[in-house]
Parts: sequence; structure tokens; C-alpha cells
Amino acid sequence: MLANQGRLSEAEALLREAVASNQAINKKSGNAVQLPGSLNNLAVVLRVQGKLTEAESTYREMLEMSKKLVSGRAEQGVASSQNELAWMLATSVDATVRDGRSAVEFAEKAVAATQRKNTAILDTLAAAYAEAGQFERAATVQQEAIDLLPDQNQKEDFASRLKLYETNTAYREPGLDGACANLLAAITSNLLKEGRFVEAEQQARRCLAIREKVFPTDWRTFNSRSQLGGSLLGLQKYTEAEPLLISAYEGMKKHEGMIPNAGKTRLKETIRRLVRLYEATSRTDEAARWRTVANDWYRKQVEQYRKAADLENVEGLNGLARLLATCEDSAIRDGRNAVTFAEKAVAAANRRDPMTLDTLAAAYAESGEFDKAVVVQREAMVLLDSNVVKTDFATRLKLYESNTPYRER
Repeated sequence: MLANQGRLSEAEALLREAVASNQAINKKSGNAVQLPGSLNNLAVVLRVQGKLTEAESTYREMLEMSKKLVSGRAEQGVASSQNELAWMLATSVDATVRDGRSAVEFAEKAVAATQRKNTAILDTLAAAYAEAGQFERAATVQQEAIDLLPDQNQKEDFASRLKLYETNTAYREPGLDGACANLLAAITSNLLKEGRFVEAEQQARRCLAIREKVFPTDWRTFNSRSQLGGSLLGLQKYTEAEPLLISAYEGMKKHEGMIPNAGKTRLKETIRRLVRLYEATSRTDEAARWRTVANDWYRKQVEQYRKAADLENVEGLNGLARLLATCEDSAIRDGRNAVTFAEKAVAAANRRDPMTLDTLAAAYAESGEFDKAVVVQREAMVLLDSNVVKTDFATRLKLYESNTPYRER
């Protein structure tokens, strides 16, 4: 969380302590389970700070440690470890780690041990076949896995890899560059929320440079263009922002099927930035056109969430409730139904999920039940660990205390 806030020096110090502690535990007891994770996180923070040599050596140490740990368990016939090793051998961004033939061997053993019922292991076998150049088998097995999945979000994730195999392309984990870009994107997002546009522009440019080099057609690369466009919009550099935002929208729209549900709002953010840009430059016809695009996006989301909500899917219930409670388009908002769906989501999560409680509070506020909104928002905040997220929740609490509903932007 410190790293996401851009407090990289503090994050580095804590991660070095974690690595040292885990190394000591490994030396004393041979337990190195936590070490690869702490090494990976340290490598990412070092890379973002420009400490490239140490970042690369730390990342390679993580890969070697991970492979050593999982190999031992895999040789003992543990299906989960066979799967983990096969995934690493099939998908690592590091060519010296990949071994398609061995990946297939371990993945087939894991699939057999789980009677072809474990979708994650079938997903691994498909990736292994692809790495071994057996793309028809990869596509067949990936479709087999998809057919077993009950969750639409997972289906979309698996389908993104199926499309790769159908074009004779193996799947690659993002590696250190990808993790570095993800951290830069998170930092940029927080800076944009805080209105720190000069710093946001700097980080967005770094993130975009990595993603355009490593993942030129990935939807997240187009989202990085949107983040940079949003930074420039905040700095009133409209001429430079416009082509970036249009390109971002077109790219994400083209690859919309690859975007998981959690990332769908990035497309909406881009549309809203275009509306703001054309409003700021007094191009009313363009602003109106993009507002229509935004409204169409909202309606499409409502339809998708309703389908998931009909299946009592918690994410679908919560997503639908939030949209009905907080949408800036009054034609979409429906406080009464928002409360109904939000209460179902909260009950399904046993009132232990702060995000569903946050949505219920917003729904109560949209329905004019501000006292209930305040109580539930405070209930949600008690469950939070992150001070940053608490601050975000607190801004909505203040709205409800002043009898004001919350609007997503």
C-alpha cells in the first residue's frame, strides 16, 4: 500500500526487512515459503525507483527460489505443486526458465490426479501445450476448462488466453516489467484522484513507455494512454490530451472482450475524460456525443450486472446496486432497487465485506435514508485495514452526514 501511494523509499525499507526476516527463517528452519513473495515485491519497488541492476538480480533470485521450492513438492506428486511448476515452466517471461516439454509432463500429471475437473489445472495444461507448440491441443483444453467455469469473470479471463492459442501464440506472465507497470499505474491513479497532475503525468509516461514496449496491444496499455491523457487534461494541455484519449477509447473498445469486469470502469473513465475535455474546450456537439456514449455504456453495464445478479452472483448484485445508487445519469439511478440488490450482496457476504457495505450505504443515501447510510458506512470503515481506503470511505460518510448522496464520476 505504501508503494501504491508513491512512498517508495518507505516501502523499500519495509520490504528489505521482510526479505531479511524470511531469509533468516529459511536459514534456521528451511521454511522459505514467504521468501519468493517478499523478493518479488522488493524487485518491483527497486525497478520503479530506477535501481535496475539490483531489481533484476532480486527478481532472478525470486524465480530461482520459486522454482526450487515448487520443484521439490512437484516431484513428490503433489498435484497443486505440479500445477504451479508447470505454469512457471510454461508461462515465465524469462526464456531460461521456460521448458514446454517438462511443463506438459507435470501439467498432465496434475490434470490426471484431479480427474480433469480442476479448471485452473486445465488452464495450466493448455498453456503448457501452447509453450510446446501444440496450439490445437491448447485451444481444445482451454475450451474444456471454460465449459466447466460457473463464473463469467473467470470465463472472460480464460477466453483471453484461448484467443492467443487460436492465433498460435503462447501466453506469458507479465514478469518484472509488467509488475513495475502495474505499480506505476496504481501510483498514477492515486495521483489523479488527488489532483496532483504534474506528478501523475510523469508516472503515466513511465508506465506507458513500459507497456507500449512489452504489451503493445494489451488493453492496459490503452488505459495507460487514458491515464496520461487524464493527467494532461488536468494540466489543461487539451491539444496533447485529445489524441491520447481517443486512441485509448478506441483501443479499449477494440479489446473490450479481453478486459475483466474489474477493469471495465477504465473504459468509462476514458469516456468521461473525453466529455470533460470537450466541455472545457466549448465543443458542445462533441461533448454531447460522448455523453451519449457514456449513457450507452451505463445501460450495457446494467444489463450485464442484472444477468449476474439473477444468478445470485455477489459481484453482480453489488455492481448492479452500486450503478443504480451512484450513476451520474439520473435515468439509470433507482434507489429502491439499489437497496434491494445491495442488501442481498451484504447478506451473502455475512456483513463482513466493506465494499458491499459501502455500496449499501450509497444505496440508502440515494433512497434518502441518510441515517441508515451513515450507520452502514461507519460499519464498513471498521472492517478496513488501509488508511488510504478509509480516507476514501470517509469522504462518502461526510456526504451522507450532510444528507447528500454519492455520485460516481
